[in-house]
Amino acid sequence: MSAVLLSLRGLRIALPNRAAKPMFGTPPMIEIVKGVDLAIARGRALAVVGESGSGKTTLGRAMVGLVRPTAGEIVYDGQDIGRMNEAAFRPLRARIQMIFQDPQSSLNPRLRIGTILSRPLQAFGRLDRAGRARRARELLEIVGLPPGFAERYPHELSGGQRQRIGIARALALEPEFIVADEIVSGLDVSTQAQILLLLRRLMAEFSLTLVFISHDLSVVRVLCDEVAVMSEGRIVEQGSIAAVFDNPQNAYTRELLDCVPLPDVEDGWIMREKVELT
Repeated sequence: MSAVLLSLRGLRIALPNRAAKPMFGTPPMIEIVKGVDLAIARGRALAVVGESGSGKTTLGRAMVGLVRPTAGEIVYDGQDIGRMNEAAFRPLRARIQMIFQDPQSSLNPRLRIGTILSRPLQAFGRLDRAGRARRARELLEIVGLPPGFAERYPHELSGGQRQRIGIARALALEPEFIVADEIVSGLDVSTQAQILLLLRRLMAEFSLTLVFISHDLSVVRVLCDEVAVMSEGRIVEQGSIAAVFDNPQNAYTRELLDCVPLPDVEDGWIMREKVELT
C-alpha cells in the first residue's frame, strides 16, 4: 500500500468568469488553479492556506470530484479520478468526503437532523430504515451531540452544533479522506477549539487523512502536520509546519505570517485545552 493517498500532478482548473457577463454567448474561462503538484500522505493532516481568491477552495473541491480539472491528474489510491465519469467514480465517492464552510447553507432546513445523516446511507443502499436511524444516532454521539438531536431541525442548533452535524454527515459512509473547507472560520474562539479537538480525535480514531483549507494560520499551526501555501492559483511553498512557519522561504508566506499573530505555544497545546461542548 502506497504511503501517498492522493496526489495532484500538474493540475489546472479553469472556470467560467461570470463577472465578465457577456451580452451573447458563454462567459470566458479564467484559470483558477495553475499547475499544482501536491502529495498527501495517508493518515496526515495537510493545510492549504492562502488569502481569499487564491484558488484553495477550488483545489479542495477538485480533490473530492466536485470540480473537473482542465489538465493534469488527480490520483487517488492509484486511480486518476479527475478523468472518471460519475458511474466510475461512484464506488470511490463513499471514501472521499467534504465538510463545507457554511453549515447553515449546506444542511437542508426542511429535514430533521436524523434524516440528513441517514441520506448518504440511503443513497448508497446501506442498512434498512431502522439501521439508518440507529447509525444517525451513533454519528451524533461520535461528534459529541445527544442522540435526541436527531429530531431537531438545523435552525434549532447553534453554529458549532451545525458544524458538528456537517462533520457527522461526512463520517456517515466511513470515509478515509476528508476535505474540510474553512469549517471554523465563522465560529467563536472557544467553539473553534472544540471543533479542532474533535477533528484531531476523529483522525486518530478512524485513521482519517485530512486536507484542512484555511486562512487562519494559528489554527493550521496546531492542527496540521504539513502546509501548502497557495497564491494566485499556485503552490508557492510547502513543507512541514515547523519548517514553513519557523523558516519561511517565500516572500508571500512571510507576508501571511506577518499579518496574523501566532500564539507562542508548545506543540499539542490544543489537545490539552479544557473546554465545554456546546
